[in-house]
Amino acid sequence: MTLDWSGQSVLIVAGGPSAGWVDLEPFRDRKVIAINEAWRLCPWADVLYGADDAFWAAGRGNGFGGLKVRGSDLRIEGDAIQLAPGGPIGSGGTGTFQALNLAVQWGASRIGLVGLDCRTDLGEHWHAPVPGLESRPADTAVARWVKAFDTAAPVLTAAGVQVVNHSGVSALTGFRKEPLPEITAMHVRFTEDFDYTPATGPQTTTAYKAGWSGPVPTPCGRRAIARGKAEAVDAPPRAEAVHVGPTPRAPHRKKKA
Repeated sequence: MTLDWSGQSVLIVAGGPSAGWVDLEPFRDRKVIAINEAWRLCPWADVLYGADDAFWAAGRGNGFGGLKVRGSDLRIEGDAIQLAPGGPIGSGGTGTFQALNLAVQWGASRIGLVGLDCRTDLGEHWHAPVPGLESRPADTAVARWVKAFDTAAPVLTAAGVQVVNHSGVSALTGFRKEPLPEITAMHVRFTEDFDYTPATGPQTTTAYKAGWSGPVPTPCGRRAIARGKAEAVDAPPRAEAVHVGPTPRAPHRKKKA
């Protein structure tokens, strides 16, 4: 599987919770690779990458109109980033690493990473769990992701590929962090339990528990504050963003009734 993206700027959209805080519309002019369910945030993406056959077997990519790339159709070897075009790609234990490796082999010169949080304490994904397809990743799996990405960072720098991590809450340290100007999050502390369902986009409900503090979509924060169930708090620097205050339980997604 080879494309010619020589010198292109590429955005890779992963499935971490922070992917749901970003407006991706301004990036239609970039090459975009969506990972699994992330294509629903950017249905105009160029490529949908899914590492797991179960994702495809369940028909989760059926509505996507761009190029579909299945991990089982590629040669995947080890966890190291592979630079040779048309050769095998590294696994890293995650489809996002594999998509990054593809973008590098296709000639991308600048790559932005969205939703690559590599932690589970903020929740597992921006979307509701998909029955039969998702389970909480083991700590060893998350550690493998972090090691693979952070080990690849200096290799890519030496190869002249600029990679920027657009998740301010990411556990990765190897790539420079840079917030997207289109970020739509605000920081709040919930004083009461609050359920939020967006008016547009994926119709899933996020349940926030009283005492939880952190970044949320701006419409959610404003609505919770208007109802007296949250208060605005100062955000830490994006590059060092963490939850502020007690976190009894991370927000979780509910199926729409």
